[in-house]
Amino acid sequence: MAEPTEVGFIFQCSLCGSFSVYAVDALTPHEVSLRAGGVGPSHKTLQKDVHTAQHELLEEIQRRVQGEKEGDTAPQIFALLPCPTCIEIKENKLFAEWLDDRASCQKPVLLCPQLAVTFDGEEGPPAYVLKAGKWCLAQGVGPKDLEVKLPHHLTAGQFRALLPTVAPPM
Repeated sequence: MAEPTEVGFIFQCSLCGSFSVYAVDALTPHEVSLRAGGVGPSHKTLQKDVHTAQHELLEEIQRRVQGEKEGDTAPQIFALLPCPTCIEIKENKLFAEWLDDRASCQKPVLLCPQLAVTFDGEEGPPAYVLKAGKWCLAQGVGPKDLEVKLPHHLTAGQFRALLPTVAPPM
């Protein structure tokens, strides 16, 4: 049986400005096959139907991350996520060391307001899927692949040219 495919998005911390990638959902083979119309082992599903189903599911996830409801073009919403850079500043140790430290399990986690990054005002945030340990663009406008410094850090230089020079007011 095939494994679920993680779907991630690039987030920017509103406190320190650093970028991270987080998996926020997954495409399960069962969910995709149900959407494609294939139910049961005897039913044949065409590959184009599977791709269409994946595309539709990714669009739904993008709208949810962007904070958009049916027929509504609401502004982006913040997600409260742990920011590796802010945690490093607060704890005075590397994020990977903080993750490995058993004492960290007993403390509350610092959550920072973060926005999903969009590279085109007309498009939602780009959706990435995790394939063979690498985040690859699945849908939207953004870098083809992401260079991730484990566990979640993104080097900003890889997509600075794609970001707008002036950020819209929140």
